Amino acid sequence: MTNASTETKPKAEKPEPTPVDCLCSKLDVQFAPNDRMNTGCAERVVNRKYAVGHDAKLKSVIFQATRRVLKDKKPLNSVAWTFGGSKYAGPVELAKANLSEALQKQVAHGVERATAEANKPPKEAKPKSATSGGKSTGPRKVLAKVGNYTFEGRAYTDGTFRYKDKDDNEVEVAKGDWSEVTPAEAAANTVKTAAAAK
Repeated sequence: MTNASTETKPKAEKPEPTPVDCLCSKLDVQFAPNDRMNTGCAERVVNRKYAVGHDAKLKSVIFQATRRVLKDKKPLNSVAWTFGGSKYAGPVELAKANLSEALQKQVAHGVERATAEANKPPKEAKPKSATSGGKSTGPRKVLAKVGNYTFEGRAYTDGTFRYKDKDDNEVEVAKGDWSEVTPAEAAANTVKTAAAAK
């Protein structure tokens, strides 16, 4: 007589899970017949929807495609947004039909930001000087030696140097009649103010 409680039953073997395509591989955005954007993913996954980090990859491609359409000043439905063969009017509609609630919110927020950015008026570019390479061309504060004296004043891009005399009058020194000195050189020569020079 055998004891039924001590008998071990063979465990039923679970079938191996079947690998499936990573969900991000289903995205395809077609701008023109030979101009498409997708994630380029060929990974297969088991017991999950995405390969590691590929939910972020999917969002990134959606945002890149969105910015590209908006940069061309076109409506988002002017390109073919497809996911797994189904067509959608735009990235938000695609996300609502296929992605998790969290990803739907992220896509909607990203599209909203990209649209706001695309609709901003362009910033006025400040004119750049041909000789300055875009750097400031205004006067700069310097120490300059004029004759036997050192003055604090401003050097201008035309090569002139200007300082104030004891009566607060501006004195201009022509290019070549002054030289810039370092603070150490000025200390050795003792900085003279315009008042001391007059």
